[in-house]
Amino acid sequence: MVLAGAGRGFCAGHDMKEMHAHPGAAWQQGLFDACAAMMLAITRMPQPVIAHVHGVAAAAGCQLVSMCDLAVAVPEAKFALSGIHNGLFCSTPAVGVGRNINRTRAMEMLLTGDLIDAETARAWELVNRVVPGAALDAEIAKFTVAIKDGPTTVASATTAGAATSATTSVQSLVTGTTYTLTDVMASGSASVFGQYASSISCTSTASRTPSYRT
Repeated sequence: MVLAGAGRGFCAGHDMKEMHAHPGAAWQQGLFDACAAMMLAITRMPQPVIAHVHGVAAAAGCQLVSMCDLAVAVPEAKFALSGIHNGLFCSTPAVGVGRNINRTRAMEMLLTGDLIDAETARAWELVNRVVPGAALDAEIAKFTVAIKDGPTTVASATTAGAATSATTSVQSLVTGTTYTLTDVMASGSASVFGQYASSISCTSTASRTPSYRT
Protein backbone atom coordinates (compact mmCIF):
# COMPACT_ATOMS: atom_id res chain seq x y z
CA MET A 1 0.00 0.00 0.00
CA VAL A 2 1.33 3.43 -0.96
CA LEU A 3 0.21 6.40 1.15
CA ALA A 4 0.43 9.79 -0.59
CA GLY A 5 -0.85 13.33 -0.10
CA ALA A 6 -3.01 15.08 -2.68
CA GLY A 7 -2.11 18.72 -1.97
CA ARG A 8 1.07 20.77 -1.85
CA GLY A 9 2.23 18.96 1.27
CA PHE A 10 2.20 15.35 2.36
CA CYS A 11 0.25 16.08 5.55
CA ALA A 12 0.18 19.17 7.76
CA GLY A 13 -1.27 17.38 10.78
CA HIS A 14 -4.30 18.55 12.70
CA ASP A 15 -6.16 21.72 11.71
CA MET A 16 -5.33 24.03 14.62
CA LYS A 17 -8.11 26.48 13.79
CA GLU A 18 -10.63 23.66 13.95
CA MET A 19 -9.20 22.43 17.25
CA HIS A 20 -9.35 25.88 18.86
CA ALA A 21 -12.92 26.24 17.63
CA HIS A 22 -13.86 23.07 19.58
CA PRO A 23 -12.18 23.44 23.01
CA GLY A 24 -14.41 20.91 24.78
CA ALA A 25 -12.70 17.81 26.17
CA ALA A 26 -15.21 15.40 24.56
CA TRP A 27 -14.64 16.78 21.05
CA GLN A 28 -10.88 16.85 21.53
CA GLN A 29 -10.89 13.27 22.82
CA GLY A 30 -12.90 12.11 19.84
CA LEU A 31 -10.44 13.75 17.45
CA PHE A 32 -7.37 12.21 19.06
CA ASP A 33 -9.03 8.81 19.40
CA ALA A 34 -9.82 8.82 15.67
CA CYS A 35 -6.25 9.83 14.84
CA ALA A 36 -4.81 7.12 17.10
CA ALA A 37 -7.09 4.50 15.53
CA MET A 38 -5.90 5.46 12.06
CA MET A 39 -2.23 5.32 13.06
CA LEU A 40 -2.67 1.93 14.71
CA ALA A 41 -4.55 0.61 11.69
CA ILE A 42 -1.40 1.18 9.63
CA THR A 43 0.67 -0.98 11.98
CA ARG A 44 -1.96 -3.73 11.90
CA MET A 45 -2.20 -4.01 8.13
CA PRO A 46 -0.89 -7.30 6.73
CA GLN A 47 0.57 -5.43 3.75
CA PRO A 48 3.59 -3.11 4.06
CA VAL A 49 2.71 0.59 3.89
CA ILE A 50 5.03 2.96 1.99
CA ALA A 51 4.93 6.74 2.53
CA HIS A 52 5.13 8.72 -0.74
CA VAL A 53 6.40 12.05 0.67
CA HIS A 54 6.28 14.85 -1.90
CA GLY A 55 6.09 17.81 0.50
CA VAL A 56 5.89 18.94 4.11
CA ALA A 57 5.01 16.42 6.83
CA ALA A 58 4.37 18.25 10.10
CA ALA A 59 3.18 17.18 13.56
CA ALA A 60 0.70 14.30 13.06
CA GLY A 61 1.76 14.29 9.40
CA CYS A 62 5.30 13.50 10.50
CA GLN A 63 3.86 10.78 12.72
CA LEU A 64 2.05 9.39 9.70
CA VAL A 65 5.38 9.00 7.87
CA SER A 66 6.94 7.31 10.88
CA MET A 67 4.12 4.78 11.23
CA CYS A 68 4.64 3.53 7.68
CA ASP A 69 6.96 0.58 7.09
CA LEU A 70 8.97 2.39 4.40
CA ALA A 71 9.21 6.02 3.29
CA VAL A 72 10.58 7.69 0.17
CA ALA A 73 10.80 11.47 -0.07
CA VAL A 74 11.76 14.17 -2.54
CA PRO A 75 14.60 16.62 -1.72
CA GLU A 76 12.05 19.42 -1.20
CA ALA A 77 10.20 17.52 1.55
CA LYS A 78 10.41 18.88 5.09
CA PHE A 79 9.61 17.23 8.41
CA ALA A 80 8.73 18.74 11.79
CA LEU A 81 7.15 18.09 15.17
CA SER A 82 5.88 21.65 15.22
CA GLY A 83 3.24 21.60 17.95
CA ILE A 84 5.42 23.63 20.30
CA HIS A 85 4.92 26.68 18.04
CA ASN A 86 1.23 26.51 18.97
CA GLY A 87 1.82 26.02 22.70
CA LEU A 88 1.55 22.23 22.48
CA PHE A 89 3.96 19.31 22.79
CA CYS A 90 3.70 16.71 20.02
CA SER A 91 3.47 13.81 22.46
CA THR A 92 1.46 11.49 20.24
CA PRO A 93 3.45 12.11 17.02
CA ALA A 94 6.60 11.56 19.06
CA VAL A 95 5.60 7.95 19.72
CA GLY A 96 6.04 6.97 16.08
CA VAL A 97 8.94 9.31 15.36
CA GLY A 98 10.72 8.17 18.54
CA ARG A 99 10.62 4.58 17.29
CA ASN A 100 12.46 5.55 14.09
CA ILE A 101 15.07 8.06 15.23
CA ASN A 102 17.11 8.29 18.42
CA ARG A 103 15.98 10.10 21.54
CA THR A 104 18.16 13.21 21.30
CA ARG A 105 17.14 13.88 17.71
CA ALA A 106 13.48 13.34 18.55
CA MET A 107 13.81 15.74 21.47
CA GLU A 108 15.47 18.30 19.19
CA MET A 109 12.48 18.14 16.85
CA LEU A 110 10.04 18.34 19.75
CA LEU A 111 11.66 21.17 21.68
CA THR A 112 12.48 23.40 18.70
CA GLY A 113 9.63 22.56 16.33
CA ASP A 114 12.07 23.30 13.51
CA LEU A 115 11.77 21.76 10.06
CA ILE A 116 14.42 19.27 8.99
CA ASP A 117 15.16 18.64 5.33
CA ALA A 118 14.79 15.35 3.50
CA GLU A 119 18.48 14.45 3.58
CA THR A 120 18.56 14.98 7.33
CA ALA A 121 15.45 12.84 7.66
CA ARG A 122 17.20 10.10 5.70
CA ALA A 123 20.36 10.35 7.79
CA TRP A 124 18.25 10.16 10.96
CA GLU A 125 16.39 7.11 9.52
CA LEU A 126 12.96 8.74 9.38
CA VAL A 127 12.84 7.97 5.62
CA ASN A 128 14.56 5.28 3.58
CA ARG A 129 15.45 7.15 0.41
CA VAL A 130 15.46 10.66 -1.09
CA VAL A 131 15.04 10.96 -4.86
CA PRO A 132 14.07 13.72 -7.32
CA GLY A 133 10.35 14.26 -7.75
CA ALA A 134 10.38 12.86 -11.27
CA ALA A 135 11.81 9.60 -9.93
CA LEU A 136 9.61 9.28 -6.83
CA ASP A 137 7.01 6.91 -8.29
CA ALA A 138 9.67 4.74 -9.93
CA GLU A 139 11.67 4.50 -6.70
CA ILE A 140 8.61 3.42 -4.75
CA ALA A 141 7.79 0.93 -7.51
CA LYS A 142 11.14 -0.77 -6.82
CA PHE A 143 9.89 -1.52 -3.31
CA THR A 144 6.41 -2.61 -4.39
CA VAL A 145 7.77 -4.95 -7.08
CA ALA A 146 10.35 -6.47 -4.73
CA ILE A 147 7.70 -7.04 -2.07
CA LYS A 148 5.17 -8.45 -4.53
CA ASP A 149 7.73 -10.79 -6.08
CA GLY A 150 9.12 -11.94 -2.74
CA PRO A 151 8.07 -14.96 -0.61
CA THR A 152 5.12 -13.13 0.91
CA THR A 153 3.40 -16.21 2.34
CA VAL A 154 6.48 -17.33 4.26
CA ALA A 155 7.29 -13.81 5.40
CA SER A 156 3.73 -13.25 6.61
CA ALA A 157 3.72 -16.45 8.66
CA THR A 158 7.11 -15.83 10.27
CA THR A 159 6.65 -12.13 11.11
CA ALA A 160 3.07 -12.10 12.39
CA GLY A 161 4.21 -12.41 16.01
CA ALA A 162 6.72 -9.58 15.72
CA ALA A 163 4.16 -7.30 14.11
CA THR A 164 1.64 -8.02 16.87
CA SER A 165 4.21 -7.25 19.55
CA ALA A 166 5.18 -3.97 17.92
CA THR A 167 1.53 -2.95 17.53
CA THR A 168 0.82 -3.64 21.21
CA SER A 169 3.76 -1.46 22.24
CA VAL A 170 2.65 1.40 20.01
CA GLN A 171 -0.98 1.12 21.11
CA SER A 172 -0.22 1.51 24.80
CA LEU A 173 1.91 4.61 24.16
CA VAL A 174 -0.35 6.22 21.56
CA THR A 175 -3.47 5.92 23.69
CA GLY A 176 -1.65 7.20 26.75
CA THR A 177 -0.29 10.31 25.03
CA THR A 178 -3.65 10.93 23.37
CA TYR A 179 -5.24 11.49 26.75
CA THR A 180 -2.38 13.77 27.74
CA LEU A 181 -2.98 15.95 24.69
CA THR A 182 -6.73 16.08 25.33
CA ASP A 183 -6.11 17.39 28.82
CA VAL A 184 -3.66 19.97 27.49
CA MET A 185 -6.03 21.28 24.81
CA ALA A 186 -8.94 21.47 27.23
CA SER A 187 -6.94 23.30 29.91
CA GLY A 188 -4.85 25.53 27.64
CA SER A 189 -1.64 24.31 29.29
CA ALA A 190 1.39 22.89 27.50
CA SER A 191 3.30 21.48 30.49
CA VAL A 192 3.67 17.90 29.36
CA PHE A 193 7.45 17.72 28.90
CA GLY A 194 8.15 15.58 31.96
CA GLN A 195 5.48 13.05 31.07
CA TYR A 196 6.84 12.68 27.56
CA ALA A 197 10.51 12.38 28.54
CA SER A 198 9.95 9.01 30.19
CA SER A 199 7.86 7.60 27.35
CA ILE A 200 10.29 8.42 24.54
CA SER A 201 13.21 6.86 26.41
CA CYS A 202 11.28 3.60 26.25
CA THR A 203 10.21 3.84 22.62
CA SER A 204 13.52 4.82 21.11
CA THR A 205 15.70 1.98 22.39
CA ALA A 206 14.43 -1.60 22.63
CA SER A 207 11.61 -1.05 20.13
CA ARG A 208 13.89 0.04 17.29
CA THR A 209 13.98 -3.53 15.90
CA PRO A 210 11.85 -3.32 12.73
CA SER A 211 8.97 -5.67 12.01
CA TYR A 212 8.34 -6.78 8.44
CA ARG A 213 4.83 -7.59 7.27
CA THR A 214 3.56 -8.71 3.87
